[in-house]
Amino acid sequence: GVSGGGGILGTQPGTLLADTWEYDGNNWAQPALLDLITPSARRLPTMVFDRLRGVMVMFGGETTLGRLDDETWEYNGRRWWRILSTLTTNPAARKGPAMSYHQARGASVLFGGGASGGLLDDTWFYRGEGSIISQTIAPTTTWRITSSDQLLTINFPGGLVTRTATITFTEK
Repeated sequence: GVSGGGGILGTQPGTLLADTWEYDGNNWAQPALLDLITPSARRLPTMVFDRLRGVMVMFGGETTLGRLDDETWEYNGRRWWRILSTLTTNPAARKGPAMSYHQARGASVLFGGGASGGLLDDTWFYRGEGSIISQTIAPTTTWRITSSDQLLTINFPGGLVTRTATITFTEK
């Protein structure tokens, strides 16, 4: 599922949308949602499919008023719901972060993005049910992240740089 956007790839000024679209490999279609609760209009959020739980996970973005967002939303093909964290440490509001799914850990991996103070270089793991874990990695910007069972690869502008980190994932 895809939510919102505006301009070309959601990066240009203009009217932001809060609609939901799905692509089946051949065609785009708007699903019949079960309720009217959806994420607000925004540009430059990040999304990834959580294979273990069968949901799309969306984080962050920039709202119509230019406010950076720190909301986490999930979508199961029929409805959206906002994740309200009770944890004391959560990812800061940001736009344009990268996100990938780490199969071995059963977690969505969020990295970097732009904040009001500049670029972020933090990494967050999310498995639902309020389990958000942070691990800082050295780089300051990214275009894309991918993950496999043992390796987190971060591709940087200006060439490929591979960083590896020992990541301890604990239950919260």
